[in-house]
Amino acid sequence: MNRDCCYNLVSKTYYEFYGEVFGKGSVSSDVLENINKIRRDVLEKVTKASAKLVNGEGELELINSFLRSRLDNIRHALSKYVSEGEVWTVELRTRDKLVINTSGGLLTPMFEIGVSLDPILGIPYIPGSSIKGAWRNAIYMILRYYFPEDLAKELVMDIFDRTPVVVRVFDAYPSKVESFQKYLVIPDIITPHYGPGVKNELDVRPNPLLFLAVPKDIVFKTVIGIDLNQLAKTLGLGGEEGDDDPLTTRWNRLVDHLNSYIEDSGQGDKRLQAVVTLLRNGLYLVGETGIGAKTSVGYSKFEVEIYEH
Repeated sequence: MNRDCCYNLVSKTYYEFYGEVFGKGSVSSDVLENINKIRRDVLEKVTKASAKLVNGEGELELINSFLRSRLDNIRHALSKYVSEGEVWTVELRTRDKLVINTSGGLLTPMFEIGVSLDPILGIPYIPGSSIKGAWRNAIYMILRYYFPEDLAKELVMDIFDRTPVVVRVFDAYPSKVESFQKYLVIPDIITPHYGPGVKNELDVRPNPLLFLAVPKDIVFKTVIGIDLNQLAKTLGLGGEEGDDDPLTTRWNRLVDHLNSYIEDSGQGDKRLQAVVTLLRNGLYLVGETGIGAKTSVGYSKFEVEIYEH
């Protein structure tokens, strides 16, 4: 595989950038004037490397083959670990540009806005922790519709914050690039106008910021595992319907609201089915609320598909 990939180019130009800017122990005025040019050069190199990967001689297919094998192994392991549980394959298709891990990703020191790139494969990915965090927030939004804030927070903590772990979410990687796509990452720009010390429009100093984004119509794929046995224990759903345990009582209150939407399959506890349906609907809501940065202006939103195994 050609190792002149996105991540390696970013790493190389990252150190070149700091060597040129700070290598002499001080920052000269001519270097400061050329920083934006240096940034543009870096983005151009990385974008071209992305195009070379997508349109190269089987390199992307080699990576995809590895990722498919990885997902198969995760599904197989989860099916054994959660023998009585749910294993979902989830596809996330970008509706517009995706900006992820802006504050801690690679290139943050250089561009002020970072990006998640896998250090081995050199391709963008969505951390499982980001997906789980957005999912958690979506579930809270749904519960908040039914319950007071304090109770909604308790219910969310029951699912996502207790131990042993009930829900496992793995990193999402690109699984499909459409024929019309030429890049896995593209350059983008924002221009903040209002910084420290700005009191009126006369003080405004536009400051263009270059960064990398994932383009529209890239499909990311991940695997999610839900341990139903542990879920029932954690939520106190092992008791009878009339159980007066506080944990069981608060979840029975929720299920009363959801039962009208649940078709009784005749298998297992209907209360547990209701919670799983809540989780599924929350994941669809994640596509609307977004994962990552700039969601308020249309970035980082998805079309979500869930496949159960």
